[in-house]
Amino acid sequence: MASSAWSDTEIDTKEFLSQPKAYVGSEVCRTCHLEHYDAWKRTLHSRMLQDARANKDVIITEIDPEIIKSD
Repeated sequence: MASSAWSDTEIDTKEFLSQPKAYVGSEVCRTCHLEHYDAWKRTLHSRMLQDARANKDVIITEIDPEIIKSD
């Protein structure tokens, strides 16, 4: 068994490492790493990979539509 340095949650290391590797998303990370998640969430890093076509609020600067166009 292993315990995270930032959490009191014990995990079975062999079981964890034997699982298929896949991106699980920030909400899953949050369950064990709340302090780090909260600090990350307040930064621009938490919004850097959002789809601007789906959420125009992620664009934090003016964009000239004559220069930059969406496909």
